[in-house]
Amino acid sequence: MRLSPITQTLSSGTVTSKAAWQAGVVATDTPNSVVDAHGLGFGRTADPALLTPFVQRYHDVLEEVWSARTHAIAEGIVIGFYPMALAGPELLATTQTWLDEHPDAPAGLRRTVAESRDTVARAVAAQERDADSVG
Repeated sequence: MRLSPITQTLSSGTVTSKAAWQAGVVATDTPNSVVDAHGLGFGRTADPALLTPFVQRYHDVLEEVWSARTHAIAEGIVIGFYPMALAGPELLATTQTWLDEHPDAPAGLRRTVAESRDTVARAVAAQERDADSVG
């Protein structure tokens, strides 16, 4: 698969996760395809711990992004900037807490967040099975 120059730059570490977040989430004039490319690069890191500061930030901006952006851009942000590289019990709990605390969030937003939560839940279950088989 051929990566866009932006995704190549982000995944090489030249541009930080913070810069990708700024360009893809904070900036409101970024075109759809560039938001998507920044989202792809954001999640590609040799050190997933670099994404830790973004877990709460991500959950804090969900409703604002969903209400203020076009559907395509909002969905690109909600999917692309979910810190999946941190899949584990903490991310699962934080995402579930957001869902529990936002029962009136738009259905499409809740569905998209729940899909990410479900992916993390499957990863956590697999991690637990792996740990049981080793120990």
